[in-house]
Amino acid sequence: MIGTNSVLVCLLFIGLASKFIKSSSAILSWFVELSYPIYIIHIIPITMMTAVFYNLGLNQFSILPLTVIAGFTVCVILYYVFIKYTPLNWLINGYSKSPLKIKFLGA
Repeated sequence: MIGTNSVLVCLLFIGLASKFIKSSSAILSWFVELSYPIYIIHIIPITMMTAVFYNLGLNQFSILPLTVIAGFTVCVILYYVFIKYTPLNWLINGYSKSPLKIKFLGA
């Protein structure tokens, strides 16, 4: 029963997002571009920041929002430094979305 509830809640959020987000925007496109690279690189920075916040003596209710905000910020910075303007972008986001496309002579 718990698994069914989880699936139904996920479908609810997908349906609500589809209903309320009808047009594309620059912010939405930016989040779409960032979603997969951040998914790939987030685990190490998030784990390290959580350990640092825990060692500072913060409680769990303080650690969670701090980790979400700081983790997103650090992962975005890591994306722009190590992925966005490197050939890794071809592997992660696909060659067609890369700013480093090779332009052939006469094309």
